[in-house]
Amino acid sequence: MLLSPREETVADDAELLMVFAARAQHLQAVIKPALNDGQWVLCDRFTDATFAYQGGGRGWIRV
Repeated sequence: MLLSPREETVADDAELLMVFAARAQHLQAVIKPALNDGQWVLCDRFTDATFAYQGGGRGWIRV
């Protein structure tokens, strides 16, 4: 939804909520089942990426 071209703009807080919704879905659909099967899971883009892209990249937080 975030990457699809559209005429309507997405509000900053709505974008952030969609990012976290996608993360929650990924946890339920991919990460937790893999962990339950005893697999190793490596995530290089998660909470830190959200701080970087939405926080720093969008200028929502100042460091």
